[in-house]
Order: sequence, then structure tokens, then C-alpha cells
Amino acid sequence: MASTPRIRLRDFLGLPIFGGDAKTIGAANNHVLAWVLLGLVVPGMVVLALAVPAISALVWIATIGEVLLALMLLVLTRLGFVTQAAAAFLVGIWALFAWAAWMSGGLFSAAICAQFLLVALAEAARGWRWALPASVLAIATVVALTWLEVQGLARPSSVITTPISYGAVVTACLIALAVTNGLIVARTRWAGDLVAAELRERKAAEQRLRDLVDNAPFGAFLCELVDRRCLRVTHTNRNASVVLGEDATQFVGGDLGDAFAASANHDLLDRFRRVALRGETLRADEVQMRTGGVERTFEVYAYQTEPGVIAVFFSDVTEQKVDEARIRQMAFHDELTKLPNRKLLLDRLGVAMDVARRRETGVALLFIDLDEFKPLNDRYGHAFGDLVLAEVANRLRVTARASDTVARIGGDEFTVLMPDVSSREQAEIVAGKLVEAFREPLDVGGRSVKITTSIGVAVSSDHDVDSDTLVEYADRAMYEVKRGGRDGYRVK
Repeated sequence: MASTPRIRLRDFLGLPIFGGDAKTIGAANNHVLAWVLLGLVVPGMVVLALAVPAISALVWIATIGEVLLALMLLVLTRLGFVTQAAAAFLVGIWALFAWAAWMSGGLFSAAICAQFLLVALAEAARGWRWALPASVLAIATVVALTWLEVQGLARPSSVITTPISYGAVVTACLIALAVTNGLIVARTRWAGDLVAAELRERKAAEQRLRDLVDNAPFGAFLCELVDRRCLRVTHTNRNASVVLGEDATQFVGGDLGDAFAASANHDLLDRFRRVALRGETLRADEVQMRTGGVERTFEVYAYQTEPGVIAVFFSDVTEQKVDEARIRQMAFHDELTKLPNRKLLLDRLGVAMDVARRRETGVALLFIDLDEFKPLNDRYGHAFGDLVLAEVANRLRVTARASDTVARIGGDEFTVLMPDVSSREQAEIVAGKLVEAFREPLDVGGRSVKITTSIGVAVSSDHDVDSDTLVEYADRAMYEVKRGGRDGYRVK
């Protein structure tokens, strides 16, 4: 539901279009009547005031009154108060003429008031065609009263120009009424065609939108904003029930918040309202909701179809997000041990070295190779070797610091990245703990396996050293341990 329209000057020039034919055509009639008063009647009265000085004061006051009534008719009609505007206009015209009649005195005071009251009632009850004969009767009454005054059969009016002024005013009103009636008849036909075409286009657009919603391969709602707070669901498609796992038609007529009540995104409804009010576009890739007792992930998209009306599309992307997470896991982690792989290790190493340069600290890299793993793998088979590697990964996790990154970079080679190292001794302590930890046999599938490690340690105290050079230093140190008898560590 759209909010009350703002009144702009250019709005008065166009035809007001509302929700129904009758209201819109009535508004068109009021619109034309107001512009006839401003464009024809008022200029004519200005000419009359200038041409007949004796009645100029009366005519000027009447002119100002008609201008105000015409403006009131335009404003109220544009705001949607079509019937009220017409009624207020008739009351204003009658009050204006009654005031003039009262000013005249004599027979005119009562008779002319009655005449214009009759004209107003005739128009209100039966329309312009009944008001025209009533206006003719008013002119006839003026002529008769004037003849009675001239013949001395009636008391003269207190204002000598009353018969002339009233004759002129009533004649001008009759002419204006006839012209206005003709213009309104023509405008009504034209406005009816225009409104019918506008409504046909609007209904066609609404039907196209409903077809789009109904045929969408995902869930969809149409909603309208009520009182700037409630987003009332007006339509939903069949796939909405499929996506939500429950009958979505239960939300029609209710607040959109009822459908998304289980969402963990607390600002989602406020974002929907901004779409309806400001025309923003909403896209939320991961809306967490609990439907059917299961936590699921939705992708939600919403846009404004017209002021105060939005279309909301949503789809269940739970499996897609799981697949994406699995792909990310496979791209950056070792499938066997679930440890970070070489690619992720090098990325974290680069970040750690950048942080170390800013903080003026160091980074240590421990390059770990298992001693005599190949004979073990050949003896018991690759499946058992994989179990050994998985158990090695677990022991590395337990022994390393919580802030360290343990990675498998291939075969039986592992690394431990130690960020924010303040001294060489820190790296030596961790390397010593790892060597000691692997001197204890591993329990692999109920079998005790003794396996030791050779660890090469490289510490970047020189900030000019890059990550590739640090890896090379650690690798060299590890091979020096191998050549020196294994089961130990060396710092490069």
C-alpha cells in the first residue's frame, strides 16, 4: 500500500489516477471544474469588475472566493478526497452566493438565497443536467423581481444595482455551468478511455508480475507495506511451500515477519522495509533459518515493484553452501589429515611475515620429516601408512601451540608455522617438544608404532627474508638433521 502522495505543482496539471474507475472519473470532473473556474470564470469576473465599477467590490470578493474554492477542489481531489471535495465546493459556492444575496437586501435577500440553495441541491442530488434548469429558474426569478421593482409592486433593494449585478452574476454562472458541463462530458469520455487504458496496463503489469512469481523456480512472496511497518503478504507461489517445507499460503494476509520469524538475521525485516520505502535492492546470500526442525541456509533477494510493494524471492542453498565449503576445504586442506596444505601454509606464512615486520618480531618455520616412514609403508601397505600419517597429524596438533599452524605439505613431510616469535629460543623449545613427543610410540589401529622425526628450523630475524627463502632454510636444516643421524632438530 503506497503512502499518501506528496503534492507538487506539476501534479495539478495531470489527470489524477486512483484505484477504481468511478473515483478516477469523478476526480477528473473535479479537476476540469477547478481549471474552468480558474481559466474562464475568474478572468470573466475580473473583466466584469473592471467594466462595471458600481459592483466591482462585490465581484472582486466573489472572484477571490472562487479562486480559493478552485484551489481547494484541486488539493482535496489530488489527495484522494474526491466526493468530499465536490461537496465542499458546492457548499462554498452556495455560501458565496448567499452572502451576496444577503448584501442586496429587499426581496433578493431571501429569494436569491433560496435560488442558489436549489441549484446546489439539484446538482448534488441529480447532477449538472438538473442544475442547469435550476439556474435558468434563478435567472427568471431575477428578471421577475426586477420587473416588480420597476413597476413599484415590490420594495426596492437597498442597493440600487442589485438587479443588474445579480443578473450579471447569475448569467455568468449559467454560462460557466453550461460550458463546464460540456467540457466535463467530453473530458469524462476521454478520461474514461484514459483511465481504462491505465487500469488495463496496471492490471497487465500486475498479472505479468504474478506470472513471474508463480513460474519462479524458487519461493516467492508479493508484499505491500501497511502503516510503514507491516509488510502484508498478498501473494505466494507454489514453490514457496516447497522451499519452506510448510504450507506458504498460511502467510497470505499476515506479516512477512511471520514467514521469516525463525531467521537469525535480526535486521532482515528492517532491510525489507527499506526496500519498500526507498526502493533499495536487498540481496542476502546466507540467511540462517530453522524450518521443519532443521537449520537451513537461504539466499534471499527483494526489490520494489512499485512504491510500497515488493517482491521477495528465496531459495534453499544449504546443500550448495555445504558443497562450497567442501570445495574450499579440498582446495586448502589435505584430504587425509584435514590439515592445511602447502597452498594455505604459504598464504598464512606471508601474512605472518607481514605482521612480524610491522611489530618488529619474528616468524619461525619448522620443517618436519618422518624417519624411516617408507619402509614402514612398504611393509604394512599404504592403507596402514595413511593411518600412521593421520595419527602423526593428531600428535602434531596436540604438541604445537594453539596459535601455530600445523600443515602437511606432501608425503610424510609436515610443517609448523610459529607466528610472532620473539626469540630463537622459542622455536627451539617447540622443536624439542616435538622430537620428544615422537619418541613415544604411536597407537595405530591397536598396533604400537615407533617413528621418529627430523626437524629443520628457520627463524626470520632478518625482515628482508621472504617466505620462499624461509622455507628453503628450514628444508636445508632438516636435511642436515637427516645426514647427522635423524631423530633431532637443527636451527638454521
